[in-house]
Amino acid sequence: VYVGSTDGKLYALGLKDGKKKWDFETDLGFTASPAVSDDAVFAGDCDGRFYCLDAATGKLRWRFDAQAEISGGPNFHRDRVLFGSQDGYLYCLNAKTGETVWKYESQDQIRCFPTVVEDRAFVAGCDGSLHVIDLTRGVATADVELDGPTGCSPAVLGKMVFVGTE
Repeated sequence: VYVGSTDGKLYALGLKDGKKKWDFETDLGFTASPAVSDDAVFAGDCDGRFYCLDAATGKLRWRFDAQAEISGGPNFHRDRVLFGSQDGYLYCLNAKTGETVWKYESQDQIRCFPTVVEDRAFVAGCDGSLHVIDLTRGVATADVELDGPTGCSPAVLGKMVFVGTE
């Protein structure tokens, strides 16, 4: 089990016994949930740093610096990892190297988890819009006006998308 904390650390805990396997220390800590893919743990911190760690050891594989806090967890599309930042960008990075594939700019903070369905991401933001982003090109295919800003992650069921607003 991998969990971030505002004590400045990301922890790996044994699923059976809850004992600490390792911890990874940062300056401010984590409010966003981490995610796991291909023996790696991905997590963004309150300083705007996004990390890829070896899941078994907690050793840093790579780090990417966004320009503001990362308060929503990452998601995956093919060999890429996606996350939003309060700097207003949805980042798409190569999951193995941390190199930027593309970044999508919204008009305000992105605090949610990017919901991935096929080759699209659904991202709601503080700009009061639901953005539908083509994951192959990093461009919006639609923007839907909401009644207010949101930090909520969109949920998808069939052809319906659900998201709350403030």
